[in-house]
Amino acid sequence: MKQNNFQSREAFERSKEYLVCPVDQGELSFDLPNFDQVREGNLECLSCGNQYPVLDGIPRFGKSNGYEWPVDFCNDDLGKWIAETVRDNNLTLRKIVSLPTFFNLKGYGRKESIDSVFKVVGDVVQLADIDDEKAAEMMQAATQARYELEIYRGTFKIPKSNLDEVLKIYNNGLVVEGACASGECLDDVCDYLSADFSIGVDLAGALLNDAVNSNGSDKKLYVQGDICKLPIRSDISGLYILNNVFDRVVNPMKAANEANRIVSNSNGVFVLSN
Repeated sequence: MKQNNFQSREAFERSKEYLVCPVDQGELSFDLPNFDQVREGNLECLSCGNQYPVLDGIPRFGKSNGYEWPVDFCNDDLGKWIAETVRDNNLTLRKIVSLPTFFNLKGYGRKESIDSVFKVVGDVVQLADIDDEKAAEMMQAATQARYELEIYRGTFKIPKSNLDEVLKIYNNGLVVEGACASGECLDDVCDYLSADFSIGVDLAGALLNDAVNSNGSDKKLYVQGDICKLPIRSDISGLYILNNVFDRVVNPMKAANEANRIVSNSNGVFVLSN
């Protein structure tokens, strides 16, 4: 069995300059054990009091699968059951994003799970009286669920020609990647730019575990969070990357507004590759 790695205390210490509460951008206090690698701990907002646990070495600012499926739930009822609660938009999207968990519990393979996710969402659209905008949000949530099943992992990297252009304007500050998946793109960018420190943000816990195991270092911290409500302070002087994201995020406008918040009033650079 592959042994899990945890993130270094040094990476946590360096992140204190950049991490904030995603709710109100308040300063965080860090309660961490005095070990070289951090497995568990807690971050607390000094403004609003919100607490964010560190589990398996990863700060948890957001939840990936926001709905717990009963093990004995019948997959034939999925479309109907989601359609019955479709008026609660947040609950509906959480259920769709968490479909991979349900199909994993049922023992489905990856391709079968992906096909089933889109079939269920298609059933919901047909069963429920919803408008085109809500249907589009549901399909984006389905694409996010598909991403959770790792079909995109390792397939999207920024071309070297684009990195050459970024290198000309990069000012050696913090590098942040939203929706970083298992970290391959962030790792490539940081190596190419010789970045001093970076933070990867993603909602998919399984992919972040892979990122820590494969690409973790004292110069990098991975956190679980939402790119529509980033746990990153405003006006970073550095680089923010969104790479092949807008086809799989539920609210692209919010993600774009967050990108603007963290770089607009500084010397920061925003790279959008889609």
